Amino acid sequence: MKVFISHCSTDKPFVERLAKDLHERESISCWFDKQGIGIGDSIPAKIGEALSNASIFVVVLSVEGVNSTWVNYEIDTWLMLQFKEEELARQQSRTPNRRIAPVLYRDCQIPTRLQSFLRVSINEQNYEYGFKQLVQGIRGEYHPLKNPPVTPSKEKLELLEQFEKQPGEFEVFLSQLDIKRAELPERVTPRELYICVIERQTQKPGGLDHLYKVLLGYTKLELLLKKKEWKDADLQTVKIMHKVLNLKSGEYMSSEDLPRFSCCDLCMINDLWIKYSNNMFGFSIQKNIYEEVLGQETNFDSGAWQRFGKRVGWYKEKKWMDNNNYQNGWKNAPKGYFPLDGSVSGEDWNRDCKDYFSEFMLRLKECDVGENIT
Repeated sequence: MKVFISHCSTDKPFVERLAKDLHERESISCWFDKQGIGIGDSIPAKIGEALSNASIFVVVLSVEGVNSTWVNYEIDTWLMLQFKEEELARQQSRTPNRRIAPVLYRDCQIPTRLQSFLRVSINEQNYEYGFKQLVQGIRGEYHPLKNPPVTPSKEKLELLEQFEKQPGEFEVFLSQLDIKRAELPERVTPRELYICVIERQTQKPGGLDHLYKVLLGYTKLELLLKKKEWKDADLQTVKIMHKVLNLKSGEYMSSEDLPRFSCCDLCMINDLWIKYSNNMFGFSIQKNIYEEVLGQETNFDSGAWQRFGKRVGWYKEKKWMDNNNYQNGWKNAPKGYFPLDGSVSGEDWNRDCKDYFSEFMLRLKECDVGENIT
């Protein structure tokens, strides 16, 4: 079995890796990059000879590839050879000995004459999965090119990163997505498995949005809020905020982090709190109280901070709450008490927490958090 790999020079590093793996790992010999063509040889004649001797034609597709004169020459030559072989095979009542295997390496417009052929996607994100599909296709073990995974977009890569940060939660995520493990491929790497789940969600209306909510923890937050488990929901809110900001557990959020916190996530968190607390808790509730306390003043000083603390129950009897107060005081919490750990950050209530909270309120205002709630 001989394989001809058609490609453009831009994709040569990828093709060299592919050919090396086919040869060393699968004992499949490949002809590529004008091998065996010497000075004075006719390039078209030598390419035609190599194509005639091959039984599998792998064409690597990319923007540069589909616009390459040589790649198009090789495609046209192969399709002519394959047509002749298929005609001969029909006359002799046998299976054709030539097959084409288009490999989508980088996103591009698939040439019209190749669109009727099923293809496999192989790129840096799914190399091993795609490589296995290609090998099985070359050997004719089964038709592996159905529903190829596509090159992940930036959005999908961000989802992939969230998967890889939480490997121990994979089965939980599948349950929340209503996906059975038996429906997914076996003998693939975790990364390839995550990509498979992402691609499945791509096919569903709103599937990627739902996946984002599952991976970031919004699904769990909503469940806790439905049950009115406010304290646990508060802790879950912090976990979500840490994931959004890519902070490690135990790290404090700082004022410098706030510009990186997307308005979309702030609004989603707030909307869930508002909905399930019946307008009792939420970032926008705290923002409204903050603006009432601040009044016409422009400086959120210690006095204003204490007045705000009294309104929401964080400051009682001239003391800011500590961990014990937090654990014991949440059951009869006044309006605006939650979210707590997501709204304040730091160890010193009179300095760190006040300064962070003030900046946080400004970020909420920039994002119009709560403005869409009636």
